[in-house]
Amino acid sequence: MIPGMSGMGFPQAPAPPQLPAVSAAFETLTSVDVQGKQQITRDTGQYTRDAFGRTRVDMPQMTTIQDPVAQMIYLVDPQKKVAMAIPLAQPPAPPPVPGMPRPPQMPGVPALPQMPQMPDFQMKDLGTQMIEGFKCRGTEFTIPQLPPPPQMPGMPGVPQMPGMPQVPGMPQVPGMAGMPQAPGMPPIPAMPQVPGMPPLPGMPPPQLPPIVSQSWMSEELGLELRNKSEQPGMVSAKRFFNVVKSPPLDPALFQPPAGFRILTPQDLHNQTVQNLQSRLGQVPGMGKLPPMPQLAQMPQAPGMPGVPQAPPLPGMPGMPQVPKIPGRG
Repeated sequence: MIPGMSGMGFPQAPAPPQLPAVSAAFETLTSVDVQGKQQITRDTGQYTRDAFGRTRVDMPQMTTIQDPVAQMIYLVDPQKKVAMAIPLAQPPAPPPVPGMPRPPQMPGVPALPQMPQMPDFQMKDLGTQMIEGFKCRGTEFTIPQLPPPPQMPGMPGVPQMPGMPQVPGMPQVPGMAGMPQAPGMPPIPAMPQVPGMPPLPGMPPPQLPPIVSQSWMSEELGLELRNKSEQPGMVSAKRFFNVVKSPPLDPALFQPPAGFRILTPQDLHNQTVQNLQSRLGQVPGMGKLPPMPQLAQMPQAPGMPGVPQAPPLPGMPGMPQVPKIPGRG
């Protein structure tokens, strides 16, 4: 176990199977229909497994080593000479949180439709045949594809507002002839039924073609030597060849090569953070971001002096009295 790797990784791996060691080359072919044109992808690699269940898969760009004995997975990059070490063990899961009670359903809202059930697949025995010198049993699986989900039910309509009371008619003015009423529009006639054609029912959902897969398994090797899968728009196949049973294997095959740098998930996280900071430093004015300073408490504003009151206006002198004219009351 690599130091610092406890408590991290994938679910617990199963116990190593009691199978013989095997070494074989393999080839995968994938054909995808893209707008009527076939795009074919071909990959080759080497598969190795020892008697302890440890496996090694060599591809041109990546090597994957799975070691159920040491509870480790190694992803090896031969070009960068780096190996990512991922532990298989995982601490026990915490107890489940008790479920919250479901809220009551809103009145008037229809319930969601049930999702269609996954249809049962069909399995057919294809018998046995010799492949690469080993007896293999073939099985064909026909897996129907899920139909599209049902449509959501419509929401209930908004209740109609009660009718407004009719405005009483204006009284008839004597001598005035009433306005003639406009003739009513005749109702639109219904579309005539085509004779012999029943009414159209609801259209059934489109039936998608099933996925058909063939597997040829060698019980002696515990290895699937042939596999082919066909589905709409894509065909994939895989085959093993140059199969050797119980070859002499070097235990070093199931370890990262000597001189390679071994990284843990924590190392990868730290490297990602460093790369991000380095890219920020290349942007003008975007160096390493300093920590955010704590906001200082705003000083209390001193009391504002009151606005001086304006002095009262002096009294206005009274208007002079107009003298009385003699002889007038």
